[in-house]
Formats: sequence, structure tokens, C-alpha cells
Amino acid sequence: MNAFSLQILTQELLQCAVTTSASLQKSLALESIAPLCQSLAYDLFHQTYQPGAYTRFAVNDPKLREIYAPLFRDRLAQCWLVSQIEPTVERQLIDDTFANRSGKGTLAAIHRVQRFMRQPQHGHFLQLDIQNFFNSIHLPTLVSMTTNGIMSSLPEHPRKACVMALLMRTILHPVAHHAVSLSGNKTLLDTIPCHKTLGASPYQTGLPLGSSASQLFANLYLSPLDHFIKHQLHVKGYVRYMDDLMLLGNSSQQLIEWREEISTFLTHTLRLTLHPTKQHLQRCSQGADYLGYKIYPHYLHLRTRNLNKIRRWLALFNYCLHPEGSPPPTKTR
Repeated sequence: MNAFSLQILTQELLQCAVTTSASLQKSLALESIAPLCQSLAYDLFHQTYQPGAYTRFAVNDPKLREIYAPLFRDRLAQCWLVSQIEPTVERQLIDDTFANRSGKGTLAAIHRVQRFMRQPQHGHFLQLDIQNFFNSIHLPTLVSMTTNGIMSSLPEHPRKACVMALLMRTILHPVAHHAVSLSGNKTLLDTIPCHKTLGASPYQTGLPLGSSASQLFANLYLSPLDHFIKHQLHVKGYVRYMDDLMLLGNSSQQLIEWREEISTFLTHTLRLTLHPTKQHLQRCSQGADYLGYKIYPHYLHLRTRNLNKIRRWLALFNYCLHPEGSPPPTKTR
């Protein structure tokens, strides 16, 4: 490992401040970014860091979700944490998981599915979804994965101690039961069913949607499932985009058998459950409705909902360019 000191950590946090996406909190913090990074570096270096209150709000695109946004200071801490452990996590992930990974993404996953569909041994596909995934992640299991699979591979070093302390603090921080501030449409927030909220999850269960660290942890949490499917069930045609699973096989009976094995593995190993109604078993020739596209072996097209969303955004842009020519669109989602 490279040399590590309070000054080096401060410089790394300043680099994180540059790479984090734009936000109101970031713009407000720019004038005091140097002392902010120095203070945060001191807390991380001496392992006295405590996360602040999150902002809770709702989004409904593509579906209604509860989001917890960390303070900018905590975003910097999580950005630094991700930069330290992501290379090790990447080495544990299979090639065919596509969410929140450099060089991957939605379109790459879609093209991979289409490539599998074209292979003659893949006449059928099975789509599976994990029920209430982020709110159901068992945190002690995740801690075990990170300590055994990530931290154990790092040499003993002062940097490792800081990473380990921040890792535990981030995973086990009770976000929903800590002080939070509400933002956005309160009515929309109130329409989220109680069982879909992080606050309703059992003790030491659930990760907050809304941070880069949560996305990385969620990908890591399902890595044992990926390896089980690829190396024990020997599924050749398999793609995962976060908790959306796509399996391809030569018969519906084979896919049904795989589904039962996957369900058992999820329950016993990861304490997760397949969504009972979000399971689709069809012939590849009928097309798969996956990640916003309708995918067929030799062509694909956008779903109607996404096309309509594009049209609404175009109408908004046209109105901004020529407000005298047309009335403003009523909505963009």
C-alpha cells in the first residue's frame, strides 16, 4: 500500500470533492471545501467520524421510491470509501452483472441479453426480481462479506484501519432511525407503503437508496448469488442488473428448476425472497420487457412509456427555446 498520512487523506478527499456530482450542498460548500476536507480527514484518520442526518424524499421515476441523501460531508466520506474498496469488490463480481460499474450499464446489459437470445440453446428466458431488495439486506451478513472478502485481502496498514472503521460506521449506521430532514413533495412521500420504507425494516436490516456506497454494497451482497448461478447451477445465459435477474435456457422446465434452486439459496444464504408476482417465463421469440426496452433476438425497441417521457422532455426543451410558440408541458414524467 502507498504511504498514508493525515495530509494524504486530506488530498484524497479534495479529489473526491472534485469528482462528486453537482448538488446544492456541494455548491454551498465550495468556499469552505479545504477546511471541510481537513476536518473530515482528521475524523477519518483518528476513527472518530460520525455520519450526519440524511435528507429523506421520494421519487416516482420509474417507480415510487424512498431516497435518503447524505450530507455533502458524508458524501465525501462515502466517495473516499468507495475509491478504497471498489477495486477489490470489482475482482469479486462476475462479468455479467451490469449495474453501477464502469464500462457496464443498462445498454451493455441489454446487448448481453440479446446476444444470449441469439444462441440456439437459449429458446426461453426467465426474469426474476428480489422483493424489497434494499430494505431487506441483512447488515451482519454484509459486514461478514466485507470483512472476509474485502478487508482480509488488504495488507495490514494504517489506511486499512481507517477504511475498516468507516466501512463499519457506514453499513451499520441506523439511517432511518437517525435524525432526518424531509425534502420535496411531502404528499408523495406519504404515499409510499409502510412496508416499502427503510424505517419499517427489522433491526440491522436494510440499506438506504441514494448513495454510491449503498449501490456498491448491494452489488457485493448479491455476488454469492451470481457465483452460485454461474458455477453451481452452471447457467451460461445469465445477466443481473442490481436485483433484476435474467436467465436463459433451452426449456421452460429447466428454468423452473433453476428458479427453485435460486429461491432456496436466497432464503437460506442471503435472507432474501423472490418477488412472487415479478416473475416472467416466456419464449425468447416473444420478447423480454427488460430495463426499459423490449428485447428480441434480432432487434429491440424502447418501451412506450419511455418514448412518451422523451416526447415530454422534448416539448419542455422546445418551450424553453421558443416560449411564445407553444404552451408549457404539464409534466415531464
